[in-house]
Amino acid sequence: MRFAGVRVFFSMLTIGCGPFGLLGAFTALKLWEWFLGPWLRQAAPPFAQIYLVISILGFFRAARYVRDGRLDWRDAIESSLLSPGLLLSAGFLVHVLVGRSL
Repeated sequence: MRFAGVRVFFSMLTIGCGPFGLLGAFTALKLWEWFLGPWLRQAAPPFAQIYLVISILGFFRAARYVRDGRLDWRDAIESSLLSPGLLLSAGFLVHVLVGRSL
């Protein structure tokens, strides 16, 4: 039990940089391309910069799944995939509806 903290740290890092970081960065780039890019007239930042920011956010976000020194993997992975996925789906629907109304 000496290395429980190290195990939890690497688990949180895996969740933050893995599914949440990758899908979150992809979602952020798509939303930038659909909404902020035309409004700001500025190209999207590089993937690496957005991935770094989203991964740090995902690391701290994964802390809510730690209870009694253990990470609840199932809930953490499901939430890490569903949150950015639902945001991407909602953004796509708004993009399609706004695009058709113009």
